[in-house]
Amino acid sequence: MCRLYSAARYQWWLLKEWDPQIEALCEDPDSGVVPLAQGRTRQLALWTRAVGGSECFWDVATDKEIKELDTPSRAPAHWPAVETWARHHGCGVELVTSRTLAPNRQRLENLMQLHPLVAQAQAEGRATLEDEVLTSLRVEDAITLDELLGLFADTDSGEVLSAAAALMYRGAAVADLDKAPIGRALKIRRTGCDSPAAE
Repeated sequence: MCRLYSAARYQWWLLKEWDPQIEALCEDPDSGVVPLAQGRTRQLALWTRAVGGSECFWDVATDKEIKELDTPSRAPAHWPAVETWARHHGCGVELVTSRTLAPNRQRLENLMQLHPLVAQAQAEGRATLEDEVLTSLRVEDAITLDELLGLFADTDSGEVLSAAAALMYRGAAVADLDKAPIGRALKIRRTGCDSPAAE
């Protein structure tokens, strides 16, 4: 269950959730509680493990803490304690701010549209449609969403889009979500990672 308490935390989680290089993630990890001064603690937002095995904790600064970034250190007041904790535990930790998120604005807007479609595809259990959509995609030449919808003219377009979103989510298909809003001109192709849809 996703328990993220700010827009920035949700956006960073969404980027990592859709990152094909991330094989595992955990929100508010129990192992990511950092002791601070005066008995306070800092809960790190995410823990991730990449495909190659590297692990990282992610601390997402709140709006108030982001205002503190205008100081010469360019980091919130609690950040030195987090870095010390990470060194002591031999783990990686990264600070996420609005500057980290800014280059991902278009991608985030698109992912916020696609992610509910994945949940819809999973709830409806349309694995057969996903497999049919995957079969219609090519690895080398992308096709537009309009062309894909045309191939499935007898199927509800929302179901086709949900199937395409589910394929992108699991890494079997890819589209350029960084440059333009989702529309009929969006190009989508297979990645070659063609694991069958979960039943």
